[in-house]
Amino acid sequence: METIYNYIDIKKIRELSKEEIPTEERSIFNFPVIINVGRVENSERTRIFD
Repeated sequence: METIYNYIDIKKIRELSKEEIPTEERSIFNFPVIINVGRVENSERTRIFD
């Protein structure tokens, strides 16, 4: 068994960070921004309340 940790391609991120932000999205960054990425999925023992 082998653990595969989250892989982050730093070189690709740096390359993409140099791209121009589209005009219609620039206003989002007029203030400090926190960006979070994740997913929503049911876990095995999730109980749904009525």
